[in-house]
Amino acid sequence: MSASAWVRSAVGLVAALCLASNAVADNGPALPFDRIAMQKTMTPVTIDGRSYKLETLIFRADDARPRPLAVISHGNPRDADDRQSLSLNFLAPVAQDMARRGYVAAVFARRGFAGSEGRYVEGNGPCDEPDYVRAGKRAAEDYRAMIVALRARADVDGGTTVAIGQSGGGFATLALGKGGAPGLKGLINFAGGRGSTQDFRNCDEPKLAAAFGAWGAASAPPSLWLYSSADRYFWPDLVDRMHRAYTGAGGRAMRPAIGALKHFEDGHKLIERGNLPIWRPLIDRFLDANGLPNWTAAPPDPVLLDDPGPPYLSDRGKERWRRFLGSGLHKAFVVYQDGRGFGWASGRESQAAAIADAMAFCEGSRRDRECKPYAVNDARVR
Repeated sequence: MSASAWVRSAVGLVAALCLASNAVADNGPALPFDRIAMQKTMTPVTIDGRSYKLETLIFRADDARPRPLAVISHGNPRDADDRQSLSLNFLAPVAQDMARRGYVAAVFARRGFAGSEGRYVEGNGPCDEPDYVRAGKRAAEDYRAMIVALRARADVDGGTTVAIGQSGGGFATLALGKGGAPGLKGLINFAGGRGSTQDFRNCDEPKLAAAFGAWGAASAPPSLWLYSSADRYFWPDLVDRMHRAYTGAGGRAMRPAIGALKHFEDGHKLIERGNLPIWRPLIDRFLDANGLPNWTAAPPDPVLLDDPGPPYLSDRGKERWRRFLGSGLHKAFVVYQDGRGFGWASGRESQAAAIADAMAFCEGSRRDRECKPYAVNDARVR
């Protein structure tokens, strides 16, 4: 199904779910990309009476006008060793898009992840007896603390907050919706869930569905559920059960149909930049239907590199090339002997860092290899 077909199916779904609010947002034109500034900082928060600093990327327009708030957080890697090495940069595209809509968009790492202070507190427990409700509540505490802290900024209009999350972060936004937070008006859940141990395996599917039921409440803000049919963490049958439990308990959830992704075999990568033509219009429909701040007209989609890739790539190399095309900035793909060897990196803080990391992956332990950049960001290197 094409991106435009997905959007058309979502339009009818929005109307059918009757999520519209009486509020009228103060909308304006999309802000130019070059007007969006990014600040990397550590945000002081208080959780259960204790102080922490959470790693944060803040995207906002280059002015001092108070703007509505969007808070965005990540998932839970299957491998615990990946928690502290997690990079927030893959969430930058959705944050930049929210900033261009007029929000102060804050991407943050919860306790125990990336450079944030504090120990990891949101574990499910043993896989044969997971406590998904407890895990969701603990992650929601970090969202709530961030919202309270950021609302104190002079450049934030605390009257409107939208919470966005990916995977475990999406699950946490729904838990946050049930518990509430100051100014919280909308929830956007990208492929949310917990307990995935490997592709198409979950510690306890009935308990996961029941946890979503625990978050469903008529008093919770309206939510947008974005899941690809090719998601290997939370596949369609499981998402059906999660959605029925949530809406059956009173939760309001728009869930448009989204098919397989062009650049990624695993639909769990939906939030990546290469899928922006899919998720951007669905977020637009959701914000407009609920009277939340949005641009009056979407800007053109980014022009992604459309290239078959280096010659002589193996099947594995071709799959990595497709992932590179859909991944976020800054990124680089380098090759050795026209693709007989390669390395790539994405989501780096600068173009130079992306090239350096990709070169290191290509060379490996063989410094005699002469690896050369093939593509950087959205352009071929000639």
